Amino acid sequence: MIRRILPVIIAAVLLLAGCGMQEDKAAFAAASDHLLAHEYTEAEKAFTGLIERDIYTAASYRGLGIAQLMRAAYSESAISFSKAKLNGTQQSPEFQRDVDKYLAYCSVKQGKTAEAEEMYDRLIGENAEADILYMRGRIRMADGRITEAGEDFTKAASLSSDYNLFISIYELYREDNMHADGAEFLTRALEIAEREKNDHYGRGVIQYYLENYTQAKEELIEALRNDPDDAQAVLLLGKVYLAIDDAANARAMYREHLTNPECAAAAYNGLAMCDLKEGNYDSALRNITEGLALKDSKVNESLLYNEIIVYEHRQDWETARIKAASFAAQFPANEAGQRENAFLASR
Repeated sequence: MIRRILPVIIAAVLLLAGCGMQEDKAAFAAASDHLLAHEYTEAEKAFTGLIERDIYTAASYRGLGIAQLMRAAYSESAISFSKAKLNGTQQSPEFQRDVDKYLAYCSVKQGKTAEAEEMYDRLIGENAEADILYMRGRIRMADGRITEAGEDFTKAASLSSDYNLFISIYELYREDNMHADGAEFLTRALEIAEREKNDHYGRGVIQYYLENYTQAKEELIEALRNDPDDAQAVLLLGKVYLAIDDAANARAMYREHLTNPECAAAAYNGLAMCDLKEGNYDSALRNITEGLALKDSKVNESLLYNEIIVYEHRQDWETARIKAASFAAQFPANEAGQRENAFLASR
């Protein structure tokens, strides 16, 4: 959820920062660009430099807090957001509220769920927004308060037209083996996606989750007709083929996209998934290595995660443990990676 809203938050920061010297704006924009590129260490340095020079101090503390949050330095992040509030008393109410959302999220990540829920209660009391209701619902679901969580999710859904939110809610139910309860949110997500005539990829994702693989395949093929460079559609279409045990078509489709530089890394990733399904782990590692060599920042995270899974299947626990620890440090917001790291560290 945090990654999905990050680009929107950064895009708004310069407006919230107010007027200033062109040079200062350029420096702030450069720091924000590091965030968008997932270069969190560089972003921290850049925002710290802005703070030391008293440039957009409140907004810079917020940027620093986001960078720290994204590398899982939650206590440091909470301190930065608190300083953003202290230095942002002249900022708009929207700025203050946004920082409060981040502070609540930091509390969640530090395990201070009661404190976070109190903050969400206050924010909802002021203005019940879909993303805040979703976050409170997550806390309640993790605490086993399924009915209360469902009330929050239903209210969030009534306030949102973003089908990604509905998918996120479904994923929470799926993680708790409550597919039937989550399926209604997918159905509603599909209703939203169907309003956009050309959003074939969005509909393909939802049909994939609904396990309507024929419809998912048709939508994704259409998405690739419209945009042959859509690496996400390439990868998901292959997953659809694998879901219906059609590894041959999945492999053929991935090989076809190896010559497209926009999709090649995703295609290698897909070939590695085919190898995994067929138990060909040496080939999977070769395809992952080829994919990583292309240095596609949009696909590297998935390639590196699949590399961990390959070593697990080979029962090379020591290498898997090393790879998982490195992955967890590099991608702290990837919850699946964090779970793999915790699992392997305990073996």
